[in-house]
Amino acid sequence: MAMRHPKSILLSGALSALVVMMVLSTGLGRIVPNLISRKHTNSAATVLYAFFGLRLLYIVWRSYSKASQKKEMEEVEEKLETRKGKTASISSYIG
Repeated sequence: MAMRHPKSILLSGALSALVVMMVLSTGLGRIVPNLISRKHTNSAATVLYAFFGLRLLYIVWRSYSKASQKKEMEEVEEKLETRKGKTASISSYIG
């Protein structure tokens, strides 16, 4: 987008989106607790924090396996090798 549109339009769009999100989150933060009882709000917060915390722990536990690290390293090395080949072939045409 930055190459197709003027920087001032992009900046104003990003800032206006930020303002809209801030107003919405502030408004919801003030209104929703008045609509739902404190007990239910605390219960929902506890369940959501527990769910997302356990989910993150599961993701970390799953990513620590040696097989996945080895596979990822092989993919990175393969990409680096293909880039070296492309660089070499381009430099042979240039120079």
